[in-house]
Amino acid sequence: MDIFTNSSSISTIAVFYMCATTATGNIIFTSCFSHSDVFTFHMMAIEMLTTVAAVLFMYGLSTKMEELTITAGLIFTFCSTGQIYFHSLTCVERYLAVVHPITYLRLKKRGGVTIRNISIGVAWDREKGVGVRE
Repeated sequence: MDIFTNSSSISTIAVFYMCATTATGNIIFTSCFSHSDVFTFHMMAIEMLTTVAAVLFMYGLSTKMEELTITAGLIFTFCSTGQIYFHSLTCVERYLAVVHPITYLRLKKRGGVTIRNISIGVAWDREKGVGVRE
């Protein structure tokens, strides 16, 4: 399982780097990305958190630290719900592009970026409360 975790994290970092670089090799983070690209970047961040949780979980099991395994389990819960939110946002964006192309082209401008950023903020905010019991 440890080999799978390492190869998964390496491939995630490689995809993130390939998506973030231009043909000249410069890293870009501007508004030229489509909304799906931004959602994909957030999905990759969640995958990196999942990798950290897997390492913590394995370390907690090997050292018999129950608190660490519980923390890793909470991170897994956090990540699994986050993946659902960002997949849903990607599906909504593609639905708009196919079914309502005029609206989609209009939302690719400044107003759509605001809606996208608010949606991402709400998704991250909703994720942090899942799995925590008071």
